[in-house]
Amino acid sequence: MENKNLYRKKIENSDISFNEKQKLLSNLGNIKDDYPIILNGYHISNKVGIKWNDYLKLLKNTNKYYHVYYMAKKSGGRRKITIPDQILMDIQYFIKNNILENIKIDESAFGFRKQKSILANATYHREGEKVLIMDIENFFPSIHKGRVYYVFNKICGYSREVSYDLTRLVTYNNGLPQGAPTSPIISNIVAYKLDLRLKGLSYVIGIKYSRYADDLTFSGAENKINDKLLYTVSNIIEDEGFKLNLKKIRFYGKNSTKIINGLVINNGYVTIQKRYIDKIKQELYYIRKFGLESHLNYVGFKNKHYAEHLKGKILYVYSIDKEKGKQLFSLYNELNIENKPNLVRGGFDEMPVL
Repeated sequence: MENKNLYRKKIENSDISFNEKQKLLSNLGNIKDDYPIILNGYHISNKVGIKWNDYLKLLKNTNKYYHVYYMAKKSGGRRKITIPDQILMDIQYFIKNNILENIKIDESAFGFRKQKSILANATYHREGEKVLIMDIENFFPSIHKGRVYYVFNKICGYSREVSYDLTRLVTYNNGLPQGAPTSPIISNIVAYKLDLRLKGLSYVIGIKYSRYADDLTFSGAENKINDKLLYTVSNIIEDEGFKLNLKKIRFYGKNSTKIINGLVINNGYVTIQKRYIDKIKQELYYIRKFGLESHLNYVGFKNKHYAEHLKGKILYVYSIDKEKGKQLFSLYNELNIENKPNLVRGGFDEMPVL
């Protein structure tokens, strides 16, 4: 971390007014040791490497620097995806890598973290006799600016001005944008207290708890995963400023096949759903039979990042089941999608080493 004493000397020896010196020294003293020194908005623009006027222009209306599109949900309806422009995305990566990555996240959070994954989350519960799965409604959008401001101001110790600017740079309207690199880690930070309370409750009861993004999973003995647990957890979720999605509450009994985050648990083994793989195969088949453009027009996929979208699905399969993933890799590469115009380029020449 940067040396506060050097900054203190620079401030004391500068020719700014006494009041301004006191303000900067106070701001400096409040910043916690684990975080980079940022004293004002100009300091932010300097650290992220953009001109001051460009920074002010961006900060004035950050919403203009997002591209918005919609993706169909499995449960019906559409999910709003907001992707930042490159200039804003670069700033968000700076904030993520230099500030947010230093903030503690509870071990029960499995989403958006190195060394943890959907597979690890499902595997953690594979021996549970009974499973309860709950969902937080509108997870990212419900994390409003006030909660994000708290992260920068109270946890990191930044001044009101800096915290306000940082908050503006990582939020869209009044919530976290689904598509910004900072949103996943901020959601884990904001949910830290929720995770602590639910982990503590689970420890007392004698069951397991984990959270993957907005999905909460509890597993344990059949007599401990019950309506009383559901009621207690619901109250804690509400108390922590979140809302339970009543349509996505699921109990899985002792001898039933369990589905956690789209993965199937049967007799202690974790596998990917067959219908998910079949759907990808069907998509690849239609591209081969009717052509890429016709397929895209038919399904109504207008985003130019289709290739990345499809590759992401295949990589997901590969992360769970390498053999099935390899089969899909081969089918994908045979289509030569990377050479099609107006699509993100790149096949699977860089396929992970087995």
